Amino acid sequence: MDWKREKSQLLQGVLIVGIVVLVWFLGYRAVCCSIEVNKGEPDLVYSMSVNNDYHLVVVANCAVIEDKAKFAQKVVRMCQEDAFKTIKLSAGTGNYPSRLDIAVYLTGQDRENGRQVCRIQYETKEYQEYWDIVRDSERFHLYLDGEEIRCNWPLTNSLNEDNMSVECYW
Repeated sequence: MDWKREKSQLLQGVLIVGIVVLVWFLGYRAVCCSIEVNKGEPDLVYSMSVNNDYHLVVVANCAVIEDKAKFAQKVVRMCQEDAFKTIKLSAGTGNYPSRLDIAVYLTGQDRENGRQVCRIQYETKEYQEYWDIVRDSERFHLYLDGEEIRCNWPLTNSLNEDNMSVECYW
């Protein structure tokens, strides 16, 4: 009788291990597939606004950002065009932020672990609540980790009209 009990316990153990391996494999595959789908394309994963100041979290979906200044320009342009996949800023209302403060992480895992890769700010020198990042872009300044970036402003060309490709790879 004991051998039947031992055989039953062994079978239960093998079944539990099998289920754990299957769940791990499916979870791993889901993470890998989601990375492949958005590979190298920044995505807005969190948005909070106070008045018309937007505090955002963007995941770059890559392991390395080759040119952070160019990446910062691309992210601001994506905000202006409301071009992120996960979250929409204006939701079709035509209301745009008057200030952006963006925390950037390479991956979702980096965000969970608090490993921010850079901070992007897009704001005016003097605050005017009725100015926004689309209609008044010539008044805005771009900052990367607190340092102003000199670039071709205003950012008025579309993402599709301009070569905004950024080296962002695994």
